[in-house]
Amino acid sequence: MKTIKIKMKKILSRITAWTLTLALILTLIPAMTITVSADTPTGTFDLSTGLWSAGDDAINKATWNNSILTVNDGANIAVTGTVTGSQRIVVTTGATASITFDNVSISYPAGGSVPLSLNSGANLTLTLKGQNTITANNSAGIRTTGATLTIEGDVLN
Repeated sequence: MKTIKIKMKKILSRITAWTLTLALILTLIPAMTITVSADTPTGTFDLSTGLWSAGDDAINKATWNNSILTVNDGANIAVTGTVTGSQRIVVTTGATASITFDNVSISYPAGGSVPLSLNSGANLTLTLKGQNTITANNSAGIRTTGATLTIEGDVLN
């Protein structure tokens, strides 16, 4: 009986040592947290096709009606594509949003409207990635009416 007690003590001692060793190792490993940056767009909209690469209008907080991409409060989207015609982007009144232009070309030949319009009180951060061009006939390429526009991004030489 004494031999069994000694063996049990050795086994319990080893289990305790291994448990403490494992606990020590686990405390030395940094906790891993996966986060999505606030700068990461929720989806990419292609002006040429009128389609989202991920999500839909509700998820991306923007709507498309075959010619106007309306960007609402809280939107954080990327836009791609080359268009000539009546396609344009409008940021709604009072909206705070982020748009990344990724090799966008918007040529708006029609008079009166602009390719990128920020309504009153809008606050837009426009990030430029790649080569982007906005042109308009007889109007500004970007129009703000009491809005704030911050432009960031790549600088091409």
